[in-house]
Amino acid sequence: YLWISFFVFIGALNLIIAFSGYFTEDDWVNFKFYGLLLLTLVFIILQGVYISRHAQQNDLENSSPE
Repeated sequence: YLWISFFVFIGALNLIIAFSGYFTEDDWVNFKFYGLLLLTLVFIILQGVYISRHAQQNDLENSSPE
């Protein structure tokens, strides 16, 4: 669900920047290259932190004492 939400968010943001009339075509191109790249990298890093935290908790719950 997080990935779906992320792609819906960046899609809507792209449409706003492309068609709102407040930004030039150069602004839109820069957003497509730099902005989406940065947003995607930040999201992937945050997703990795989220998954690793839950994976560690899951490992602790499933480990059996010997």
